[in-house]
Amino acid sequence: MTTNLTGKVAIVTGAAQGIGEIYAGYLAGLGATVVLADLADDAVQHNAARLEKKGLSAFARPIDIADPLACEVLIAGAVKDHGALDILVNNAAVYQGSGLLRLRRSRLMSGVALSTSTSVGCSTCAGPPSLSSSGSAPA
Repeated sequence: MTTNLTGKVAIVTGAAQGIGEIYAGYLAGLGATVVLADLADDAVQHNAARLEKKGLSAFARPIDIADPLACEVLIAGAVKDHGALDILVNNAAVYQGSGLLRLRRSRLMSGVALSTSTSVGCSTCAGPPSLSSSGSAPA
């Protein structure tokens, strides 16, 4: 079964590398207009350009999702520029830069707390635009 996302608008946070980059490419390949959001400006610009060269609809938005206002601007910008927000992939996370077993508990827990709060923050901002564009609650 193939899903067709033509006409749908998606935001993928953490889209500069790894699984976020893969999510963005997958959604764009299914026809969605994808906004790639990440703190790593050069990498997210590169990934969006690579998708555009394939004829896919992709836009880079450098953002620090730890800033609640930045999340609001990201969501509002997607709705303004593309008319809706249908899909939000909360993939961005705080990367601690060392193996899990080498992390101190306090550092691990601060990373988990920040990653969780940014996901909740972006989801909260996305709720009203998603409700108004589709008429139902976001999945």
